[in-house]
Amino acid sequence: MLHDDVDNDYGYHPSHPIWFGFMVIMLRNLPCRCKAYEVENIVAAGGVASDEWTMVMPAGSYGRNRGYAFITATDPATAIKIVRVLWQCSIPTRVSRRPLYLQPKFQ
Repeated sequence: MLHDDVDNDYGYHPSHPIWFGFMVIMLRNLPCRCKAYEVENIVAAGGVASDEWTMVMPAGSYGRNRGYAFITATDPATAIKIVRVLWQCSIPTRVSRRPLYLQPKFQ
């Protein structure tokens, strides 16, 4: 895998060749109180239909997310579309302006 030209703040750029063929996106740097619907609203506002992807956001012992989530697209083209929507994005409903870090889910 190519790990040399990853952006340390945002992850892999949407045009990076590492995305081709991947359908699972790992989102990192989620604010701890962020809810799934907040991420879903951003993706939906970007024009990606909800039937083209699913999201899993693991929760810790107090019901808060663990700071990461996985989005599974129905095909690689949809995954790249989602990466374009989320690239350099932060959660607008949260105080933290730290951008999401995007990477493919490596097996």
